[in-house]
Amino acid sequence: MTHLARIASEARPPGSPNPARTRDYQLEQLRALGHTPSVQMATTFSRGFGAPTAATVRNVLARIPGEQPGSPAVLVTAHYDSHEIALGAADDGSGVVAILEAVRALGSRPPLQNDLIVLITDAEEIGLLGARAFVDEHPWFDDVAVFMGIEMRGGGGPSLMFETGADNGWVIEALRRADPYPAANSVSYEIYRRMPNDTDFTPFKEAGKQGLNFAAVGKPHVYHQYYDSPENLSEGTLQHHGEHVLAMVEYLGNADLTDVDAPDVSYIAVPFVGLVTYGPLWIRILGAAAAAAWLAGCFVGLKGGARWSGLLVGLG
Repeated sequence: MTHLARIASEARPPGSPNPARTRDYQLEQLRALGHTPSVQMATTFSRGFGAPTAATVRNVLARIPGEQPGSPAVLVTAHYDSHEIALGAADDGSGVVAILEAVRALGSRPPLQNDLIVLITDAEEIGLLGARAFVDEHPWFDDVAVFMGIEMRGGGGPSLMFETGADNGWVIEALRRADPYPAANSVSYEIYRRMPNDTDFTPFKEAGKQGLNFAAVGKPHVYHQYYDSPENLSEGTLQHHGEHVLAMVEYLGNADLTDVDAPDVSYIAVPFVGLVTYGPLWIRILGAAAAAAWLAGCFVGLKGGARWSGLLVGLG
């Protein structure tokens, strides 16, 4: 939690002096790990959150070369700004810390085959401006084959993989193989996409990149509040974020990224089993089984004296 105490010691709204101190700390930490970080400065514009918004953003970047020169890159991203007066320990200091710790752990392991790009964005809270600047302007964007986003919408609970790109079959199989503690199900995205929210995942997805988006939603009362502080963040959630990042970066960093799209699959994490995936055939089978179970229940109810009107009301 040492990194988090430094990052979330003050609110970091875009345009204030405070993000500069957090940005300098991230640069210092990446240099201490032996890397050569840089800052992308760009002026960008968005209509994403209602009123048009423009700002000059400063993204923190580092590229860790893989053993295969010219291979596609893996990118991992979180944002370092916070919402207005919120201290932003969970949203999104937790994502920044998870990335820094994963990079530290990778330093004691065999080198990856693919390049790893670390992107810690600015101004997510006012329109995903840092992510849009990277997607629109940075030359490294074209090298990205697959990416991960780390977000929060609360202060605790499991870190859920809740969003992918279209044609998710390949990346879901990667999650199934690599993640030691997966928490994911297909329904979560159907819920998320009906909510008035976006994350830094969105500009990448709109540009056709494949990826995995993680967030936790427990303790929602701290979201975007001043008391989104280190002491109100679950250490278990932070640990789960870190486990996702390290496991997936290692797997993707050594995978063949020539083609990371495959037909969509549905999926659900089952305790003590892991991530279970199933395609359209199983969806039809399970749907038929559910319909058969309902008809069997209706038959039992009718035999017991129930009326069709009552059964149909129950169905509604």
